[in-house]
Amino acid sequence: MVVAPFPPLPRWARPALRWQQRRAVPSLAPLGLATGILLAVAAVLVLLWPMLGKRYVYDEVSFAQMARAVAETGVPYANVGFMIDHKGRIDQQFQYGLWHPPLYIYALGLTFKLFGASETVARLFGVGTTALTALLVALTVRTGLAAHPQRDGFALWAALLYLFNPLTLQSALLLDIDGTVLTVLLMLLVWLFLCWRDRGWGARLALAVLFAVALFAKMTTPFFFLGAIVVYRLVQGRLERGLAEALTIGGLGAALFLPSWWLLCQLKEMPFEMPFEVLAREFEDAAGYGLRSLRTFEALQWAAQPPLRWMGPYLPLLLLGTTLVRVVDHLREFGAALATAASQLRRSLRHPGVRPRAAAPLRPWRTPPADGRTGGQAIDLLLALAWACLVVYLVKTAGEFPKYHIAAMPPLAAVAALLGARLFRQVNPLEVLLHPLVVAVLGGYFFFEVGARHINVWSFDFLPPLLLPPAVIAFPALAVGVIVARRLGPQLVLLPAAASLTWALAVTWEQSQSPYSTNYFYGLAGGPEIGALAEQILQPGEFYLAWKDVAYYLSNQNYVDQDSLWHLLNVDRGRFTGDWFGRPIRVIIIFGRDPFLREQFYAEFAGRYEVRAVIGDFALLTRLPGR
Repeated sequence: MVVAPFPPLPRWARPALRWQQRRAVPSLAPLGLATGILLAVAAVLVLLWPMLGKRYVYDEVSFAQMARAVAETGVPYANVGFMIDHKGRIDQQFQYGLWHPPLYIYALGLTFKLFGASETVARLFGVGTTALTALLVALTVRTGLAAHPQRDGFALWAALLYLFNPLTLQSALLLDIDGTVLTVLLMLLVWLFLCWRDRGWGARLALAVLFAVALFAKMTTPFFFLGAIVVYRLVQGRLERGLAEALTIGGLGAALFLPSWWLLCQLKEMPFEMPFEVLAREFEDAAGYGLRSLRTFEALQWAAQPPLRWMGPYLPLLLLGTTLVRVVDHLREFGAALATAASQLRRSLRHPGVRPRAAAPLRPWRTPPADGRTGGQAIDLLLALAWACLVVYLVKTAGEFPKYHIAAMPPLAAVAALLGARLFRQVNPLEVLLHPLVVAVLGGYFFFEVGARHINVWSFDFLPPLLLPPAVIAFPALAVGVIVARRLGPQLVLLPAAASLTWALAVTWEQSQSPYSTNYFYGLAGGPEIGALAEQILQPGEFYLAWKDVAYYLSNQNYVDQDSLWHLLNVDRGRFTGDWFGRPIRVIIIFGRDPFLREQFYAEFAGRYEVRAVIGDFALLTRLPGR
């Protein structure tokens, strides 16, 4: 007896099923795609407008200093306040900002030169590059779904999932490489590779030139793209081609980058070796502290929290689900290939005198060549890239913000849209009526009950409010999908995507109304007030020790960066004597959110300095007379 997977539909639901069988997903023309992206970017500008003029925080100060130097002198060399340099020295007040090759610094410097050096101009540059990345995400999905009748609609879906995510929007505001020029170049490489994947040496040479430009942004993340190419070709059964493409694009790209970088350094009299020395120290830290920090399951959980809090759980769940779907696909292909080989072997054993037909070589991981309706091949490239960015940067954060993980967001959004294109083929009238209601209720829940309050919860307690109530709200849509439309897969993609969008809007709206920092050191407050007090106490030309967020906005720029003091005490195992390489320090402004760090500093200053004021996360101390 054959058991049907679903019971017969009730009479009242049968017209809806017949209607669904006649109705495909409505298509969206290229003009509609372009209009949708423009409207989304306009909505992003409206959301982010109150935050564009916020003060610089943490490493943003260093990028702003170097971009201003480029705008004024053409060279990223500036007063950075005795910051720790790439060799661990803490006695250099003026330094080069070549922590990476300077594509971002020069691009931002040119923007400052054209439009003026201000926080709004700097952050608008990031918003512009984020909009370009969203366009490239849409083009990538459109290329992967070349034969899909609704490819423009799913392309817009991917662009919206990327744009409206708290990690994306805060990375757009941040003065940094990863969320600006790096994501643009990375997705441009992905899109052009998918467009040119079956072409010859001309395409590889063009990609190598673009890869060299990407190395001018950052010398680490672009190599993940080469690894993704190898995985992409491996699952097609064409490993040798993938290795050849990766070696050609990477080798020629590096061969173009190195002499170009050397020539620029000669023309601008910059230290050629500095980015490589910084990279070597980063690798050393990753091989030491990074790997040690993941030895226990508790440490792994701690490392996974920042990206999950900022991306939300919805897109990572779709990434995990898509990975499982593709693994099953390839296992089926492997099984079918083995079955074919076994059948040929049995045939040859039964008829030993009959010469077997020439068969194609056994390539069990080959995916079907016609992937234009499902994105079957493109999705493997994007999956490999997204996983590489997430795993390699698992232990990397800056100022408690997972800024390095933004490189995973464009391929992650594209993966979610390609999975949707595979599963969502037809519409149902009850779904058309019910889904907007579910989205509205989800939006109300996230706006009024959740907001941004769970972004800074340093435990997995942030997950239940983001998963359990939304699951209850979405249950009617799931029920309709199973009972009426007789399908579940599309709901498992559409509803997490809807939850991701509505949650992101609620988070960003609350953050836009807040006066504190919404990325680095989330909730940071007290900087302007402590700076105003320091302005009254400091004397012209004297040296002082300060957190660079505060020092940047003071008229006196003779400061020692607080991180250099930490380095002196914890790395060099030295003592703070009250002066800095012969320069007496009378005023100290510390960022003391970390209680351990605060107590360490207070113990070091005891008996010589007194606390004059504590405002928000900052404290101002002055030297006692005669000390």
